[in-house]
Order: sequence, then C-alpha cells, then structure tokens
Amino acid sequence: MTIQTHWQGRRCTLQVEQEMSIYTALTLKDPLLEPLANSRELILDLAAVSDMDTSGVQLLLLLHREAIRRQVALRISGMSTAVREALGLYGLLGWFGASETPPSGARA
Repeated sequence: MTIQTHWQGRRCTLQVEQEMSIYTALTLKDPLLEPLANSRELILDLAAVSDMDTSGVQLLLLLHREAIRRQVALRISGMSTAVREALGLYGLLGWFGASETPPSGARA
C-alpha cells in the first residue's frame, strides 16, 4: 500500500499511488479516514491510482460522507484515467469537482 501523507497546518494531502479496488479497499479505508479527525481540509491526489472498481468508488463515497459529517472540506487535486472512468461510469464526477472531459495532459 502506498499512501503519502503531507500535513500543512490543518490541511492534509494524501497521495494514493496504487489501485483502489476490492483487493485494497479494506487496507485503504483507515489511512484515508484517519486524517479527517485532525484536519479542516483534506486533499486527495488520485493521479497515480492505477485501477479503480466499485469498491474504490464506494470508499470515496464513504470518505465524502464522513468529510461532510465532520465538516472537513474534501477535494481531489488529480485523477488518473482509471479514477475518472470509474466516477464517470456512476455519474459522480461532479460530486468531486471534476468535469466530464479530462484536462489536456491528464495522466493515465
């Protein structure tokens, strides 16, 4: 599992550098949720996510719900093609502030 955590005051940036799938969801859950306890803003960099399936989408939805409950601002700073395709499949790109079309130069 590769998640890089960077703190700047009460802002936490998490860089996920692996797949977000049924095989990794359980091991990703706590490292993604734990920063919500001490942050006011959580930024997810998902540009290096190699694969995302329904379990990965469910994990992002859980994180979204918990961020709202704890009044933590949540945003995604980068999306790999796999993340964009999975969220697009479920019509959830707008929930995470992404447009339907990827920016030019987006990483696969």
